[in-house]
Amino acid sequence: MALNVVSNVGPLMVFSKLIAPALSKNALLLMDEESGRNYARQKNLQVRGSLGVLIEAYAKKLISEDQLRLYFQQISERKDIWINPDLCVRLLEEIFGSDPG
Repeated sequence: MALNVVSNVGPLMVFSKLIAPALSKNALLLMDEESGRNYARQKNLQVRGSLGVLIEAYAKKLISEDQLRLYFQQISERKDIWINPDLCVRLLEEIFGSDPG
């Protein structure tokens, strides 16, 4: 299966490049952009973002707790990734409790 990577495009481009093909194949859509995710969910598509992919990798023992924490920290610190650092903290607390590790 080919992976389409699209960034900095309008809603019509997101639909035509990502959501429409996913709809036709009933596929899992990997997307962080919130309005696109909401639209895809309205179309009954399963959507997963970057953090969800990392959490799933941890749950399946593909990465360690230390790796998950490191990746979340790196995502939180980067200025070119628009994922709220508070979300990273909240998700780690849900997984591991309030202990910062």
